[in-house]
Amino acid sequence: MRADKQLKIGMMVRGYLPSPRPSDMIYAPIDLAVAIAEGLAQKGHRVDYYGPTGTELAHANVVTRNLRPLATNAAEFQAMLSEREQLNHYVPELWDNYLAEEMFERAKLGEYDVLHFHHPEVALSTARHYRDVPVVYTLHDPVFSWYKEIFELYQSTLTSLPSRAITKSICYIWDVSCRRRESRKPCR
Repeated sequence: MRADKQLKIGMMVRGYLPSPRPSDMIYAPIDLAVAIAEGLAQKGHRVDYYGPTGTELAHANVVTRNLRPLATNAAEFQAMLSEREQLNHYVPELWDNYLAEEMFERAKLGEYDVLHFHHPEVALSTARHYRDVPVVYTLHDPVFSWYKEIFELYQSTLTSLPSRAITKSICYIWDVSCRRRESRKPCR
């Protein structure tokens, strides 16, 4: 892949939280994803950023599918996390899946060169049915021991891109993110 090739990228963090994140809460994956999406778009790549209504980015295209957010502030987010009935019925995950399935279908039609998910669990089970779709996962959480078992269960979906391409992509994405943050503070 030539460095000057314009990529068509579908990207997502969560289907139930708008981006940028609500100002009264901390959710670093959204901050990083927005910086990466905007940086890639400014470099000339076509980025479709998936999120619920209320998601607004300056340079990347936003795709909401008219999905309402489940939380628009810290109190609603905490209430959602403590609402046992919603969690028992996987409601937040269904919001994620609603957007992720659209991304995979569009990638299958050739609308994307790569999909980038900022929470691997959103796409792991769906990616099994779309083995020809290149997917990049970013794990923002500590690597808990149970992640190893999950990644082993879905190992075949984690190898859709050659490791060299993944490494190059991660380095490029890191570079874009660091430059974006330089305006606020230098990278380590």
